[in-house]
Order: sequence, then structure tokens, then C-alpha cells
Amino acid sequence: MLENIHFYDSAWIGRPADGQPTRFESLMYKSGVGECTTHSIKLRADVAFDPLLVEDSASFSSDLSAGASEYEFARELERLFSTSNTLHIGLGITSEQADVLNHCRYRCLSTLPHCTPPANTFQLDLITVLRAINLLRPPGDELLVDPFAATSVIHSQLLARFPSVLAVDSIKQVMGHIQAHAPKLLKHSLGHTCVNQIQKSFGLESGQIDSLGSVNPLLIVHESIGPRTFVCGFPIGVDPQDPHLVYMVDLQADLSDLAEDGSENVQRFVRQDPNDRTKPISTLDLTRIPFVCPLSAVDVQTAERLDIDKSVINHNVQLMRYQSELCLAMMDYSEAGRSTKADPDYQLRSGDYSPQDLHLLEQLHKTEFSEWPALLDRASDSRIKTLAWRLSCRAGASAPKSQAGERWAAHCASRLKAGLSVEQLSRRVQFCKRVLEGPESASPLGVRTAALHWLSIMEVSNDIKSVV
Repeated sequence: MLENIHFYDSAWIGRPADGQPTRFESLMYKSGVGECTTHSIKLRADVAFDPLLVEDSASFSSDLSAGASEYEFARELERLFSTSNTLHIGLGITSEQADVLNHCRYRCLSTLPHCTPPANTFQLDLITVLRAINLLRPPGDELLVDPFAATSVIHSQLLARFPSVLAVDSIKQVMGHIQAHAPKLLKHSLGHTCVNQIQKSFGLESGQIDSLGSVNPLLIVHESIGPRTFVCGFPIGVDPQDPHLVYMVDLQADLSDLAEDGSENVQRFVRQDPNDRTKPISTLDLTRIPFVCPLSAVDVQTAERLDIDKSVINHNVQLMRYQSELCLAMMDYSEAGRSTKADPDYQLRSGDYSPQDLHLLEQLHKTEFSEWPALLDRASDSRIKTLAWRLSCRAGASAPKSQAGERWAAHCASRLKAGLSVEQLSRRVQFCKRVLEGPESASPLGVRTAALHWLSIMEVSNDIKSVV
């Protein structure tokens, strides 16, 4: 029995690994009593973002120079998400929004796991539920959304359709409408809000595949699957390094080459891009909490509408049941922890911290930043030292004119310049100057404060002179 229900929503700028959240709303119900909090988060010095895109983001009207530091917010975020027996509910909370908040916690040295869900927590992404409803049982206007639209588009549409001062109140309204108009599908979704429940639906034993004869083909719905947002999938393997990554075949694909290959070169059949439907094997991250249901839920009318050929699926299911060598080959294949960048900010999926390092992090959070260097020699994970140094620099632990201060200023500017040509950089500088030189009424507050932040970081590092 779940004790708590937590509605939340957030806004952010930039990409998950080097951007940051700018606003967070929380409505936590404990024993039926609700506590609502809102958080504004000011931009940290080394945040990376394109100032030209702020006006089209949810942060366009926010004062990005005011609010709590990202570190202060991350400590509150950890408190909320370490509350056990909690169902977390939101719009798009298992898509990019999840990545943004996970990277925020990771960047601020959270003691919660960043590769696995916290214990005894459950997630219900109402956008995923609405995609499934619109795919399986097209509703009336009350719940109508385009199941193939981007999560950000559906998010904006729902907040406009159920207006309220706070987004969390709108989310409650969406939940109520689903309960009123699609109670059976909502009840099914509530029974699949954690990784263990989804693993059981696949027929996995203790999270692993015992045999291909005992696993279950399912209809799977989530944005991460690709433009179609759904797949008829058959599990064939679990990642040996990350048991939350399941490898499955697309039962609507041509599997003849895969069967003939005899598992000799299984890597060439694995999709590296969700949009690539020429390869039949894809990866499903169960921490995304996709909607899953038996293929029997797809009736004749739905199959025709979604272009699902059940005879092909039935043939492929029987074909896969006998591919025991393929199952063994997948045991040696792993995509877990892969990162193309050496920078620790981009290595969230490189593994959770050891118990000893977690104990060190707990000590750090109880200690002044000035005392951190004496403790960090005990860190066994090299990521911690770099992340801790950056945290202390954001808190002002390094004097601006010192060697460490100059190194920090260069790092901050490098975030803004990364991958840009001189022409692109110049365009951003000129845009920020036009915004700040124009009348205040000409640009939203978020755009003005973002432009001011962007120019100030470039000026501190003296990089702005080279592009003006």
C-alpha cells in the first residue's frame, strides 16, 4: 500500500548533462495531507545553453538570476525522491525531464542511485498513459492527444487544456480526467509503475531471462521507442552490466536474417538509433517505466489502425522461441555505461557509487566547502573529485584572481563555446547585446536574464573580445 503521492513538474534550459532545471513545483501528499512547494533555481556559472532558444522554452518568463543555487535545490530534490513508498506523478517525467533532474542530482553529488531507481519508489507518467489510451482505445475529446507528438508538445497542450496557476494542479486535473474516462487503463498503468512490475510482465525471473520459451511478447509504449512511440516487442536478453536494459526484437520486423545469422554477429542487428527500423533489435530502458500490456489487448480494429499484422507477429514469436543461441549471444553484449566523453558531467550512466564513496558524500554534505579538499583524497571514484571541485567553485570557494579561479572561469566559458564556430559564437554574443541594449519591455524576463548571464560568463573569461 503506497503511503504518499507526489505530483511534480519542472522547467529547464539546455541539455540534461550540462543544462539545468530553472523551476520546480511539488505537491506531496502524506497521509492525505498535501504540502505544495515551488522552487526557482538561478543559473549556475558553468551552465550550457543557447540564449536564442530561451524565449521558446518554459523558462522564458522566469528571473534566471534569482532563486536557490542548484546545489541547494538538489538537496531538496534528494529529500523528496528518497521518500519511500511514494508514487510520483507528472507529465513527461520519464522522458527528458527525468534526465534533467537525474543529472542535477548527480552533478551535486547525490547519495541516491543515479543508474537505478531509488528503492520503493514508483512513477506514473501521464503522457505515457495518454499515448497508450490514444493508441489502444481512441477516446473522446476529453483525453485526445496525438500519441506520436513530442512529449514537450503534449505537455504544453495539457497545461493549456487544464489551466491553473500551478502546473501541479493541472496535473491533478489530468489525472482526474483519466480516472473518469479511462479507469481500466489507468488501473492497469498503476499496476506497472516500477521496474520489478514490468519485468514480471515480460516473464523475467529475478530480472533475468530463464528461457525464450517462458518470456512474454508485449505491446510497449514510450517516447524513447522512436517516432511510432510503440512496438510489439519480444525480450531476448538483459544487459549483463545494467539489468534495467532489456534487449528485444521488433516483432513487426523481418527476422529471417537474424534467425539465419545464428548469433554469429548479433551486434549488426542492434539499433543504435531508435529511428532505424532496418535493424530488428532495440534496447528498452525499464527505468523509463514504459506502458506495457499483453498483445491480446490489441483488437482487430486497433491492429488495422496501427498497421499491425498479427499473423506476422505470431510467426515471429514462434521463430524467436527457438533462438536459444541468440539469447546466449546477448549475454555478452552490453550498452551499459557507454559514454563518448571523458568529462564526469557526462558520465552519469557509468555506474553507481560504492558504499564507501556514498559514506564520503554524506560527510561532504555535512561539511563546509572549504573543508572538502581534505576529505576528497578518500574518494575511490574519480568522478567525485571533479564534481566536488566544480561544486565548491560554484559556491565561490576559489578566489577569482587565483590560478584555480582562472581555471574555473575558463571551464565556464568552455561550456558556452563548446562545438560552436566563430560565426555561431558571434551570433550569440550579438543577440545577447541586442536584448540588453533594447527596452526591457521588448524581451521576456527570462530572455534578458539569460542574455546577461551568458555575456557575463564570457566577459569574465575574456573570451568575448575574440568574437566581437
